Amino acid sequence: MMTSSHNDQTILISFHANIYRSIQSRLRYTNEISLKDLTLNDQAYLFLIQEALKRLSQEEQRLLSNDFLSPLSKNWWMEYYSKSTYYRLRYLAVDRFLHCLHHEKMI
Repeated sequence: MMTSSHNDQTILISFHANIYRSIQSRLRYTNEISLKDLTLNDQAYLFLIQEALKRLSQEEQRLLSNDFLSPLSKNWWMEYYSKSTYYRLRYLAVDRFLHCLHHEKMI
């Protein structure tokens, strides 16, 4: 059962993931745009997300990438985890990512 905290986290990471994917898609699908052509805010946002991801383990990065940032098929995780393990690790990865993004000073 998803608690209010889980739901709030999912909403917040989905918000960040949508913005991240939007900026990335402009870089990926438009040959005329390079990183230097993005607004300073978009560049700063990409940097912030990438720096937060660097602070996570590879497993946490895989979970966030496959579920939110570059979503794969809905059940991609089934070859790696049991259902309970997947949801536990996903919650921890989301929690840690949001903590890095919103509470730690990025240099």
